[in-house]
Amino acid sequence: MKKFLIPMLAIVLAVGSGYTTLKPPTNAVEKKWFRFDGDPGEEMDASLYTVVSSPSCPSTTASYRCEIFIETQVSDANQPDLSNTPTEERKKTNP
Repeated sequence: MKKFLIPMLAIVLAVGSGYTTLKPPTNAVEKKWFRFDGDPGEEMDASLYTVVSSPSCPSTTASYRCEIFIETQVSDANQPDLSNTPTEERKKTNP
């Protein structure tokens, strides 16, 4: 029994240590704040958004989109992935 236990323990340790060295994927997306620079009706055009460090629009109940907190595109971290729903949306009263 001992002659099987030691090799089995060595295999388990070798396999287990391999899982601790896995790296996260390099194309992982992150969430960022984006300011909307377009006009009403153009909200689905990702090129009309600019990355901002933090939100500056105070309202979440006004009429026009001002800023969104959303995942970035996998191919371009400076563009929002508009196929996802924003985690948070700030609005303004005038376009």
